[in-house]
Amino acid sequence: MKCLFCGAENADGNAWCTACGATLTENQRAENDSSEPEKAAADVAVKTKTEEATDSCQNGDSEPPKKKLAKNLVISVAVGAVALIAVIVLICAFSLDSTERAAVDNVSYMIYELGDDISLDSGSAIAKAEEAYAALPKKCQIRVDGYDKLQQARAAYDEKCVENTEKCIDTIGTVTMSDSVGVRIANARKSYDGLSDEQKAKVKNSDVLLDAEQKYAELKVADVEQKIKDIGEVSPEKDCKGKIDAAKTAYDALSNDMQKSVGNAADLESAVQNYRELTIAECIKRIDALGTVTASSEKEINEIKALYETLDEPYRGGVTNYAKLTQAEETLKKQKMSFKLGDTIKTSAWDLTLTKAKIAHSVYPNDTSGYYYYYTAGDGSDFIVLQFKVRNTGSYTMGMDDFVDSIFELEFLGKTVNKTATLYYDDDGWLHPVYSSDGIGSYDTWYINVCFSIPEETKNSDQPVTVTGKFAGQEKMIKLK
Repeated sequence: MKCLFCGAENADGNAWCTACGATLTENQRAENDSSEPEKAAADVAVKTKTEEATDSCQNGDSEPPKKKLAKNLVISVAVGAVALIAVIVLICAFSLDSTERAAVDNVSYMIYELGDDISLDSGSAIAKAEEAYAALPKKCQIRVDGYDKLQQARAAYDEKCVENTEKCIDTIGTVTMSDSVGVRIANARKSYDGLSDEQKAKVKNSDVLLDAEQKYAELKVADVEQKIKDIGEVSPEKDCKGKIDAAKTAYDALSNDMQKSVGNAADLESAVQNYRELTIAECIKRIDALGTVTASSEKEINEIKALYETLDEPYRGGVTNYAKLTQAEETLKKQKMSFKLGDTIKTSAWDLTLTKAKIAHSVYPNDTSGYYYYYTAGDGSDFIVLQFKVRNTGSYTMGMDDFVDSIFELEFLGKTVNKTATLYYDDDGWLHPVYSSDGIGSYDTWYINVCFSIPEETKNSDQPVTVTGKFAGQEKMIKLK
C-alpha cells in the first residue's frame, strides 16, 4: 500500500505509514473523495507532511504519534513534579519557627508602640525599632506588620528635628558678647550637629547659624585683645595679676581657630612671663627682709605668702629662699599659740585665764588653810597641772568639760605623745573630778585643774615640756619648761 503523503510503500494491513506516520485509511479516503482542487491542496499537504516526515526520519524519530504523546506526557509530569518540589522548598524556606515568629511579633509591637504622636522624644524608640527590623532575616522582615508606619514615623521625626533646629537658630537673635547669646548659639550648634546629613540639608536657616557664630567669634576675639591691652605695664602687684588672669582666662576659653585670630596674643604670653620673673624676684627680696619674727610680722608674712601663691605651681621653685618663709610662719604660729600665765581667751561662751602651769606630785585646791582634799600621782609619776579660771559668759549653763578638748599633745623627755586630760574643779578647799553631767551656771566662775600623768624624771630633765590643745575652741601651746 502506497502512502499518499510521502509516497512510501507500506505492507498491506498497516494502520499508519512507517515513513511519515500518516494513517493509511485516511490516505485511502483522501484518494477516493478528493476533487481536483482538493487534490491540489492535498499535494501541498503531502509535500508538507513529506518534508516533516523527512525531517523526522533524519532526526531518528521513528515513533508513532501515540508513543510520542505518551513520552511528552511523562516529560510534563516530571516537570510538574519538579515545580511542585520547588514550591515545597520555597514554602519551607520561608516558613518561620517559634523564635522567628516571636522576633517578628516583637518588632511589630515596637512599631505599634510608636503611636501616632511622633515627637522629639521618639528618636530612641524609632532607632531601636529600625535596628530590630534590620536585624531580622528577609523572610521575617516581609511578615512585620506596620513597616510603612515605621517609615512614616522616621519621616515625621526627621521633620520635627529639622523644625526644632530651625527654632533654636531663630532664638539666637542679635549677636552680642552676652553669655546668654553664647549659650543660645551653642545650643543651636548642638542641635544642628545632632542631625543626619539628610536632615541638615533640609534646615533652611543654617546660614544664620554660621553668620552668628562668626560674629560672636569676632566679638570674643576683640574682647580678648582689649583685655590684653588693659594689662599695661607689668608689675608684681595684685591688680596686675588680676588683669593678666582675666586676659588669660578669656584667651583660654577661645577655640583654637579663634585663638589664632588674636592679634596681640604674643603680648599676653610676654606679660605672663614678665609677671612670673618679677614676682619671683619680689618674693625673694621680701623674704630676706623679714628679720626676727614677732607678732607684728604677721601682716608681712601673709602678704608674701599670698604673692608666692600667685605663681603657678611649676614656677614656685624659683623662690629659692621659701624655706625661710615657712620657718617664719611656724615661728609666728607658735607665738600665736603661746599661752602664758595670766593670758586670757575671750569667746562668746567663755572667759578663760591661765592661773597655774607646773609639774608637781600632787594637785591641791587653792585654799589649804583648813581641811582640804587633794590628789596625788602614783609612784614614779608626777602631774602636769594647768589651772584655769573659767567664767561662763553665756546666758545658760555650760558643761565644765566643754571649754577644753579631751585629747592633748604633750612633749616631754624628747618625745611627743597624745594623752587624755583629767579634770578637777575646786570647791572651797575640796577637789572633785569633773563629770560630763557637771556644768557651770550662767555668769558663774570656777577654778578647774587640767592634769596629765607623766614620768617622775620629767621634772628634773632639761628637755622641753609643752602641752598643746584646744582651749575654748582655740589651739594653744603652754610651755612649762
